[in-house]
Amino acid sequence: MKRRSGEHLWGSSTLYGSHGESGQMNVDEPRVMAERAAALQAWLARGQEELDRITGRADSESGAVTVTVAGDGKVTDVTFRPRALRLDSEALATEVLATVQEAQRDAARRADELMRDAVDGFDPAGARDELHRMLSHWR
Repeated sequence: MKRRSGEHLWGSSTLYGSHGESGQMNVDEPRVMAERAAALQAWLARGQEELDRITGRADSESGAVTVTVAGDGKVTDVTFRPRALRLDSEALATEVLATVQEAQRDAARRADELMRDAVDGFDPAGARDELHRMLSHWR
């Protein structure tokens, strides 16, 4: 796809294209959207291996717990340091849960970075937000 200097694959438009003041879609928009989708699909075919290698890691605020997750967010390792033994069960559970969630956010950030670097101008977080917004209208 030919782009002007400084123009990104996804541009400043939404996932499904930009609309003028009239709300009408630009006549080139279906072609541009198809090219964007094809570029993302091609990258996904090549990049799945890279995505599969992504992990997220986090240490708890107190340093008592370390969690590692796979790219899909599944917990692959939990390490407890000696100070974890000094926590009551409720505090330890809270710390583990918070650390798992932070490790999952770390994995998601890494996946977003990988996709952003691979597909010029693609904003994974923005695409997710738009998808959630669109789906919320279907409830």
